[in-house]
Formats: sequence, structure tokens, C-alpha cells
Amino acid sequence: MQVAQRAPPLSVVIPVLDDTRALRRLLPRLRDVAPGAELIVADGGGATGLARIVHEDATPGGPEHAISRPGAASQPHLEGACASPERELTHSEPPGDGATGGRATSRSTPAPFLELAAIPRRPREPSGLDAVVAAHDATLVRAPRGRGVQMNAGAAVARGEALWFLHADVVPPLGAARAISVALGDAGIVGGAFGFRLRERHAYAPWLDATVNLRSRVFGLPYGDQGVFVRRGAFERLGGFRPLPLMEDVDFVRRLRRLGHMAVLDLPVEISARRWEREGFLRVTLRNQMLLAAHLVGVPAERLAPHYRPVREGTPA
Repeated sequence: MQVAQRAPPLSVVIPVLDDTRALRRLLPRLRDVAPGAELIVADGGGATGLARIVHEDATPGGPEHAISRPGAASQPHLEGACASPERELTHSEPPGDGATGGRATSRSTPAPFLELAAIPRRPREPSGLDAVVAAHDATLVRAPRGRGVQMNAGAAVARGEALWFLHADVVPPLGAARAISVALGDAGIVGGAFGFRLRERHAYAPWLDATVNLRSRVFGLPYGDQGVFVRRGAFERLGGFRPLPLMEDVDFVRRLRRLGHMAVLDLPVEISARRWEREGFLRVTLRNQMLLAAHLVGVPAERLAPHYRPVREGTPA
């Protein structure tokens, strides 16, 4: 008799672009920051139009089909289109496997972002990303490139009642999971984010920290790199992130605020200064403010995206 696994209270979704360096630092950190949380890595580095759960058993002679989650029983390799409006997750069992005899079956799922179909696993050696994810008992999801689409794909397979979206290159603070739990213990809070602190302490770091935290707390506009978290129910009511090429985080936060209060926590997430280091403090700051202002007055994200050149380590644009 198989005992059902208890759903974790928190699922951490990390969008990446097939880069292992940042994950080698972040995933071990998360075991201290959020013990017991479900970790999901949503890779946009190789998929084109499909989203797949591909956490596989790399052992030669292992099971015929992919394992979707660490420690789970062998399951079919799931593949399908992202951003499905359906609220049913449909999969087909391989011929002769189980009682369905290859017939399509359906089951309800709380995440309306994927429509999935089972296909046999192709034997292959795990990539560097696969190995890093497997080594830290995380789940790997491959999705079309785009941070919003990738985060939706990760949320679609998440089991937690709270979702925490983290960029791969940040350093989350100790006690973060407890702080999220305390914040969401208030029924009026639908989600929130962490404070901002630049990791490299340049001369402009205190000023940047202060202005970003002012924007977050006074104007209610934290950015995605501040570790946005949300109740699953609120996330589903909003339909997740919109597939925007830029400002998907600001768009999501503004819509989330219509459902209830957002908490901006005192604990700060540490953010890499590499963009300011490479492009210059004044240039980056002015451009970011202009892009935000243009977004707020309704300029389409597709027109804004060419003006924002990604500078990343394992995170999508």
C-alpha cells in the first residue's frame, strides 16, 4: 500500500537558463533557509514550445520512464504546451502500463498552466544542470524561455500551499521560510516579498538599498529579484504570470495587490551588483526608472524589452 506524501507548506520555484553555477550556490543555501521546502528548477535553456518534467533517474538500467520528483514512484515523462487555459491535467499511460491500457486519463490539478501528455523517456546521460538538480533533491522542469512562462511551469507542478519565486543568483536570508509562514499567517496577506540589499558593498549600495526598499514599501512595487511569495489560491485566481518579455514581475505584483495586502519583509534578499558594475550605476538606475515609468503608463512590454539587455547568471530575461 502506497502512503500519500504530505504536501510541503512551501514550494520554491527558480527560473534559470540552463546554467549550473548559480544553482550550485543557491540550492545548498535553500536547504538551510527553507528546510523541508519543495525545490523546483524551471529551465528555459532548451525547450521550444513545450514544458516537460524531466527529473530523471540517471542510473544505467534504471526505470523505463522519467521520475518527476525525487523520491517519487516511477512516473511517465510528461510533456505538453504551456499556458493552457484548461484546469485539467491530462496524461496518457504507455500501452500495457497500468489499468488504462494506453487510454488517456484525466485528473484535476490546482495549477491551470500546463496540459501534459506522457511519452517514453529517451535514455541519455544527465547534463550538468540535471546532475546539480538531482544532487539536491530538487525537481527539474523544462519550459519555453521567458521568466514568466518558466515560473508558471514550475508552479504547475508545485505541491506547496505557498509559492516562493527566487532568481538563481540571489542569496536568500536565513529564516526566510519562517518569515513567509508568519506573514501568511495573517489572513489578510495574499503574498509579499523581501527587502533589498546589494551584495557587493559599493559606495552607492546604501543609497540603492534605501531607494529600492522605499519603492517596495511605500509604493508597493517590489521587483521579482526580491523573492516574491504568494498563496497558491491567489496565484491561481490571477492565472499566474503573464507571458511578458519584461515587467512580468511588476505586472504580477500590481494584480496581486488587488486581491489583498502584500507584506514587504524586513529580512533582505542579497542581490548581485554585476549589472551596475558592468553598465554603470547612473545608467542602470536611470534606465530602470524610465522603463518602470513607461510600463506604468501603459507602454507595451514588447516595446520596452529591447532596451533592457539581460545580464544574468542562470536567470532568464
